[in-house]
Formats: sequence, C-alpha cells, structure tokens
Amino acid sequence: MTDNGNTAEAAEPDHPMQRLLEHFEPRMLARLRLQLAITRTLRAELPKPLNAHCWCSRIEDTTLTVTVDEASQASLIHYQQRELLKRINADFKERLAQPLRRIRIRVGATLAGRE
Repeated sequence: MTDNGNTAEAAEPDHPMQRLLEHFEPRMLARLRLQLAITRTLRAELPKPLNAHCWCSRIEDTTLTVTVDEASQASLIHYQQRELLKRINADFKERLAQPLRRIRIRVGATLAGRE
C-alpha cells in the first residue's frame, strides 16, 4: 500500500482544512504527509490490535522513530522491525532521502486509532 500523501490536496478549495494547510511551510507539510503515509503502511503490516496503537513520529537520517502507547507494544514492533523496514523502504524509496536502517521505538501516550 502506498500513499501519495495528497489527502488534504484532494479537499475542496473552500474546505476549512485546505485553508489551514496553506499556512504551513511546504517542506514541513511534505514531511508530515510522508509520516502519515508511513504510519498507514506500518498499520497495514502490523496485526490488530497493535496496529491502532503506533505511528511514525520522526524520520532522522536512516532512523525511523515509531511511537507506541505501551512498552509491551514496543517489544512486538522490535521483533518485526526487519520486515517493517523492508516494506517501508520498498514503498517509499522515491520519497526517502536514503533507505531507513533502524527503527527506534518510543513509548508515549496517544489517542487510540490516531491517524
């Protein structure tokens, strides 16, 4: 599953969200769209109910930071990181500056089902 990240661009021109997005710096908006698309890929690859409790929170150099709700979820992602990196690198090779080599897992509170 790939996502071109144009969800907000598909909104009607007079949609309030579209007007809000016009105030973001384009590079920041592109980075946020990439993180959202990677979150969707992560969730597609992970089993339920784990997939609803994680999201891509940062990409720095070759490290992807994934945030989860609880420590027990972190260990499950840790054991799947090789497969996750393989999928993400394949799906996003055109959009990543360089291939991701590592997943850093951070435990932090979220809203369940966050997109």
